[in-house]
Amino acid sequence: MMKLDKIVVLSMILLPLLFSTASWNMLPLNKEIKPKYRESKTAGKLNIRIGEKSYQATLVNNKTTEVFQAMLPLTLDMTDYNSNEKKFDLSVNLPTQVEDIGTIHEGDILLWGNNTIVLFYKSFKTQYRYTKIGKLDDAQGLASVLGKSDVKVRFEME
Repeated sequence: MMKLDKIVVLSMILLPLLFSTASWNMLPLNKEIKPKYRESKTAGKLNIRIGEKSYQATLVNNKTTEVFQAMLPLTLDMTDYNSNEKKFDLSVNLPTQVEDIGTIHEGDILLWGNNTIVLFYKSFKTQYRYTKIGKLDDAQGLASVLGKSDVKVRFEME
C-alpha cells in the first residue's frame, strides 16, 4: 500500500509539472508571423500577350494577386465592355481588397467584384471600387492592339 501511495504522490507532483512545461513549449512566444506574400509593394512582373504584341506589367503585392499568380498561365477570351476595357469572369472567386480608385488609367489590371479580371485600355474617372492587381509598365498602343471586339489575352509570370 505504501508503494502505491508514493506513486500517487509522485505523479501528483510530476504530472502538473510535465504538462505545464509542455504547454509552454507549444506557445509561439516571440515568434514572428510572416505573411505568405512579400512585404514590398510589388509582387513581380507579368507578361501579357495579345496577338503578336507583348506587354510587361508590374503586379501589386496583395492576397488577390497572390491567388491570381497561382492560376497562371491563363489565356482568357476577354469581352469588350463600355469601349474602354476588356473583361473576363473567372470561374472562381478571388480575395478582395476593394478601394476607391478615383481614376482608372490605360493599362490598369483590376478586379471587379470578386471574379472579374479587367484590363483597361482608356483612362477615365470613376466612382466604382476595384481591387488592384497590376499595371502595364508601358501601355502605349494598347487600345489599338486590343481593338473594339473580343480578344484572347495571355497572362503569365515573367
